[in-house]
Amino acid sequence: MNGVRKEKVRLFDVYIDNVNLETATRDLMQAAAERHKALVVTPNVDHIITISESTRMKQIYRKAEFVLVDGMPLVWLSKLLFSKEQALCERVSGCNLTFNLCQEAERQKARIFLLGGQPGEEDDLANRLLQCFPNLEIAGILAPPFGFEKDQDLSARIVDEINASQADLLFVAVGSPKQEFWSDSWYDRLQTGPILCIGSAFEYITGLRKRAPSGWQDLGMEWLWRLLHEPRRLWRRYLIRDLQFLPLLGREVWNHYRRSGIDERNVNA
Repeated sequence: MNGVRKEKVRLFDVYIDNVNLETATRDLMQAAAERHKALVVTPNVDHIITISESTRMKQIYRKAEFVLVDGMPLVWLSKLLFSKEQALCERVSGCNLTFNLCQEAERQKARIFLLGGQPGEEDDLANRLLQCFPNLEIAGILAPPFGFEKDQDLSARIVDEINASQADLLFVAVGSPKQEFWSDSWYDRLQTGPILCIGSAFEYITGLRKRAPSGWQDLGMEWLWRLLHEPRRLWRRYLIRDLQFLPLLGREVWNHYRRSGIDERNVNA
């Protein structure tokens, strides 16, 4: 892709693009206009835990061309560890990014394809999207059945349908890490522009789920809002699994200052 250069911030051995929402939207729409295929991932606390557990997820993150931070704790950590100029400038949430891209796709007549949602409810999702973006060109919506990623023949047919749609932007919204694994597995066969792993962003944009108010988002408390509204679905993730982030956080802070001390001694030597 021509003319796109992104600074990187290293956290948890993940190299995160130091861009704001406006720049991320512009760069991805440029890629879409050029039909430049690129994997897009959005790290948050849960993803960092998965990366620590899965060599494959770590490799996928290293291959991804766009790594856009979707977790306020990661933004805060970067501000603690790095100078103002080097720290991540802002959170680029998957939901806000998806909304902006749909707005720009509508304006620029770019075609989108959505892989995700509930099977049998594709028409409802399309109608909800068109209520938000009346002139959006939806090349296709496909809600695959549970376990589709394990069926090679089904996945191949899905890829053929995506390719036939000539979509400029492909949104893969089947949950993490499934969406990252599937996108990586079929990356070489997909013929699209950017491939975005965006979780439940469309459900929040179309009102199928209610998103936290902006004040909660700014305070990094969107997770608590979600937990309060969907406790049965999310309690294990936020109250048990995400506690694994704490030792990872401690190790990252220690490693950062250890590396900084080594670099300082090398300079003074």
